[in-house]
Amino acid sequence: MELSALVGQRGVRYYSQFKPVEPCELLNGIIITPSGWQMLIPREGVSIRVCRSHFIGAAEWSNKELIKRFRDWLIYDSFVMETNGAAYFDENLLQIEEVNYSILKGSPGDEDDKYNAYDYTDITRFLVEEFTKPELLPSISYSNLYAKYCALSVEDKDLLEWYISTPPSPKRFDAFFGYYWSLFHLTVLIEKIVGLPPKCARFQTPCKDCGMTPPPHALKTRGTWLREELKNRIGDAAIAEQYATLIEAAKSVRDSMSHGPLFDHSSQPEMHFHGETFSYDANRASSEFREDINALIALLVSLRSIAHALIVDRVFATKHYHVQKPMKVTHITHSDRIL
Repeated sequence: MELSALVGQRGVRYYSQFKPVEPCELLNGIIITPSGWQMLIPREGVSIRVCRSHFIGAAEWSNKELIKRFRDWLIYDSFVMETNGAAYFDENLLQIEEVNYSILKGSPGDEDDKYNAYDYTDITRFLVEEFTKPELLPSISYSNLYAKYCALSVEDKDLLEWYISTPPSPKRFDAFFGYYWSLFHLTVLIEKIVGLPPKCARFQTPCKDCGMTPPPHALKTRGTWLREELKNRIGDAAIAEQYATLIEAAKSVRDSMSHGPLFDHSSQPEMHFHGETFSYDANRASSEFREDINALIALLVSLRSIAHALIVDRVFATKHYHVQKPMKVTHITHSDRIL
């Protein structure tokens, strides 16, 4: 489709990390079209370069219906492309407008804008969070995957929305509980996907002393159930064990947070020489998170990756699990900052 054919149509201008090379036609008459790029100043006050695109819907849709359809599509786009579009939505950085040639052409002097533009006929590497597409996975287009998304149950769509809404966000950051709530959010999400061990169906008889009936008990421990479920889904016992260890480490932090006031007093650890590197695995992350901010972030990074792989497997029937590497933090002296 030629960009000129879209001039005069009504669409939602939005910002994101990526955009298609050319207009991408989806179900229900939806078209995603690249519209150049723009410099934005988010809440942090630092100017950043972002892609600008338009979500064009059916001409008969009201503005209310257009935004409703846009929001539903944004859940899909933010999850699959791992973009920050949902955060910009939170900031109300969108606008319904008539698409015109000057907007589509991009920024001044940018006649052939290719900034962060990708071929949406194969977005497999984005879906499985890899720099290059894994050879064993079949190619899948953005439009075909969106068709699968539209056919999902409400429960499965909720998993995607739950994932992209993990706090903290640029608009909702709690100075005392931000990262802890993020971890809480992700552990509950994973429990929703993997499930909990079933309860024993055997009838519980009342206690002879007090007359109370004991609560039902589970057939298996949480740890046993988690490992069995992960092994069944992943197929690799070593990766399943690593995931279970990380999930249990995160749950131990969550339980500490849930049963008492746990506030974030952590800070960057002292690093003294150029090239000094700290490595954070599950054990270090779960034992040092109170003092070392990198420990909690390392746990969150792994947990987020695990949740993403589980959802992709369940929702889009694409199985791709990889080993979670320890997060490494290196001190760079010449720039006076930690990377």
